[in-house]
Order: sequence, then structure tokens, then C-alpha cells
Amino acid sequence: PFGKNQCENYISPLKIVEYNNRWSIIAILNKSDDIDQLSRVELINNYSFDRILAVEICTDIPIIKFIGDIDSVLDLSYGPSVGDWNNIPYIKLVLKVSNRFINFIKTKPIIIKAPIEEVKVDFTILTYNKIVETIELKQFIRSYADQIEVLEPESFRQSVINDLQKTLDNYS
Repeated sequence: PFGKNQCENYISPLKIVEYNNRWSIIAILNKSDDIDQLSRVELINNYSFDRILAVEICTDIPIIKFIGDIDSVLDLSYGPSVGDWNNIPYIKLVLKVSNRFINFIKTKPIIIKAPIEEVKVDFTILTYNKIVETIELKQFIRSYADQIEVLEPESFRQSVINDLQKTLDNYS
């Protein structure tokens, strides 16, 4: 991991994914020699290819199987950084989007499933009844903060506001 010592992890790979020109592997961590990773053993993790130094097939480590559907989670996710795959952080997300920007969202959707739309004169309300809260989703919203406002959930809205305030503080 960035800023940490090199470690040896034994994983059971589940899926290779690409997001924003970065490839990663979603896998169950079977074993690690890094004490900081021990709490992640037997859980699904996201490993970026650019931080993998070597790969070796091991037959002496038991494979942990995942009961679930990675693709159905990713279909409701903007980016692969799901966090806790055993307790998927689904939220109901309501966005107020400038009508100058709405066609961008329609041609490059946040997730595959189309949101409920409520068109007003200057903006459109988009409601995603079930979407995974990810780092990438928050980054996307922050990057277009002049065109998108989070209306719900309040905790996600406050998180975006706090991040934007930190950004403003960097420039004062």
C-alpha cells in the first residue's frame, strides 16, 4: 500500500476491473504478513495492479469462496472502491443537477440503472434508490460541484461539504 512497507498477501481473486485507466483485482484476502492487514483477512479487498510487485500461484493456501454476485454490486457502483463487501454501503442518493450538465450525466451515466428524473426549469432532480457509496462517487460529485448538489442522504452531503471546505481552505 502507498506509504507502508512492502508486504506479502495471499489472495483468492474474484474479478479484474478497470476504472479511470487503473486496473485492480477484487479478491478475498486469505493471509497476510502485514499486521495492519490482519483485520481484512477473509474479507474482500481491492488491490491495484500498479502496487503489485510479484505474483505467484500457491497451492498450499486454502481458497476462500465468496457467496455473492460481484457484478450486481458493481452495476450499482461508481468505481470499484466498495469498502466493506460483506456489508455493502448502499444509499439512496438524490442529486440536484444543473440542466446545463444533465446531458453529460445522461450520456455518461453514474451507474447502469437509470435514475428517477424530475425535470424543473433550471435543474433536474435525479434519484438513485440504490447506489453504492464509493470513494469514486464522491470524487465525481466533488469534481462537478458547481453543477451537482447532493440533497440526500444528509451524511453524504455533509461529507462532500466538508471535503469542499478543505479544498477552499487550501486556497486561502
